[in-house]
Order: sequence, then C-alpha cells, then structure tokens
Amino acid sequence: MHELSVTAELLNTVLTEACRHGVRSVSRVTVVVGDLTGIDPQCLRYYFSVLSRGTVPDRAELVVESQATLFYCQPCAKVFPRKRDCFSCPDCGKQGSVLREGMDLYLESMEVE
Repeated sequence: MHELSVTAELLNTVLTEACRHGVRSVSRVTVVVGDLTGIDPQCLRYYFSVLSRGTVPDRAELVVESQATLFYCQPCAKVFPRKRDCFSCPDCGKQGSVLREGMDLYLESMEVE
C-alpha cells in the first residue's frame, strides 16, 4: 500500500518540475525502482494513472525501469547481481557481501511537449 504515498510524491515532483519549466503537457515519465524497494511497478502505474487525472501529466505513460540488486564480495573484489535469495559470491562462495544497489527509487526523466 505504500505505493500510493510513493506515487503521490512522484507526481508532486513531476508537477513541480513541469511548473518550474513552464511545461503544459508531459507525455512520458520514467522512474527507476530498485529490486529491494518492495515497490510493485503495476501498483505504481495504476496509482499514477488515477492521481494524475486532470493534471499536466494526465495522459503520460509511466515507464518503470528495474534496478538490479548488486553486491560486493570483499575477499575477491567482485561485484555481482543477486540471484533470487542467494547472496553468495559466484566466484568464491563467501556470504555476507555488502549491498551496492537495488534500494533506489528516483525520477529518471520526463518527456514533455
């Protein structure tokens, strides 16, 4: 359910930037969502379509790009993606690697008219 508040904040950012730049119409909004955020892209799209009605991005397409979770293995200095629930380094098999990416959520771009 936190997708509703996240989408409201996203829409607020889009509207603020559109106003700041004198934009009258937004055709596409692209966001990056990390795998570990717990955000459901389908819910994000739904809430965006509902909340944006009657606003500048009223008919904008919401594109959700997934950000893979990356880990760093200190013993062998390898960066590797998480595979399902496995956090082991594929080279040395060590556990406890440090998270590098996968928790981000940000507005990547807006296409305007």
